[in-house]
Amino acid sequence: MGKRDSASGTPSTTSTTEIRLSFTRQVFFFLILSMCLLSLAEAGIRAWAYFFRTSYERYNPTTKRLELVPNLRFQRGGDEFRVNSKGFVGPEFDQEKPRGIFRIISVGDSCTFTNGVWARAYPARLERLLNKDRSATTFEVINAGIEGYNSALARARVTDEIPRYDPDMVTIYIGWNDLMKTSPQDSSTSEDVGLLSRLKQESYLFKAYRKLIFVYLRPLVSKPEVSAGGNNAHRFDEFVPRPYRGNVEAIIKTLKGHGVKVMIFTLSTVVTPDMSPQELQKQNVVFPYYAGAFDVPALLALVRAYNKVILELAGTYGVPVVDLNATFAQHDKRGLFWDTMHPNYLGNEIIAQAIGDRMAEIRSDAQQCRRYGWEDLCARLGRSP
Repeated sequence: MGKRDSASGTPSTTSTTEIRLSFTRQVFFFLILSMCLLSLAEAGIRAWAYFFRTSYERYNPTTKRLELVPNLRFQRGGDEFRVNSKGFVGPEFDQEKPRGIFRIISVGDSCTFTNGVWARAYPARLERLLNKDRSATTFEVINAGIEGYNSALARARVTDEIPRYDPDMVTIYIGWNDLMKTSPQDSSTSEDVGLLSRLKQESYLFKAYRKLIFVYLRPLVSKPEVSAGGNNAHRFDEFVPRPYRGNVEAIIKTLKGHGVKVMIFTLSTVVTPDMSPQELQKQNVVFPYYAGAFDVPALLALVRAYNKVILELAGTYGVPVVDLNATFAQHDKRGLFWDTMHPNYLGNEIIAQAIGDRMAEIRSDAQQCRRYGWEDLCARLGRSP
């Protein structure tokens, strides 16, 4: 019982009120402390990612994205790693395009960056391949790949930076970071991502937690499903990654608005429907960083969903496609990838050849020259329709 008031004899509520206030105060302070600790963890992980994760990437607060550190040059496994003064992989080039140069800029993620070993990445290989003919046109292919880029970051770079270098053509090879790190539950409803989904995508603490759970811990307690049958094979047949679609569409529109030719590539993976668990491990296969996709059928279904968007946009906007998924399917892919999605140096050679073959096909076909607006390039090479 509470204390009684000496004058009125009624029970006092002072102690009960104080107890309630004390409990409320404790909960409040606990929440404040938790928020402070989470904020500190977020700040610490973000600072590490921005400035210390690699020696060759730094966060630019002006552009609000990671960029390559200019003027880096060193040896990596007997090959040259090089970032030029403008923050592109490879040797220097003039900002003002020289006369007689057909400039191609290859926009992409780590599949284009290729560990910074510029001479063995597909853009440099493509440049050497295209210049074998010794025609009046000299091709210059610039590597604009940055490790970790998704379609939103690629869109920002195409909008803010790429047009200033006056490219004649831009190739687009992007999508794996969208596929691996954005759950279909967060990307299928609208191009305008909701607050919770945006928080999950932008919080570095959540990214670290997700990677810990799905990349490091999940394989310790369960094995991926490998059977191509069942519902998983068709789980994402109706899935449309709308934010990805919106970003790629914006990239195409921006480039076409500047009069730049566009070429886009489909995504390809080392994973095949008949792979065993042992082969998955040997090929360093990792699965998407979210629930519901820890199996071969689901991963392949996601690749089909993203490629469906790529092919649809290419058809809508009259953009030629290099179907890398089909190209790699013609080879034994086990010797062409480092892991799930990254082509090795031999894989990069195949990509360069596929691009060169597709360009040659268009340039030799009057109808395709007109369809894709390549009349000037066809004429410069003596194949005018």
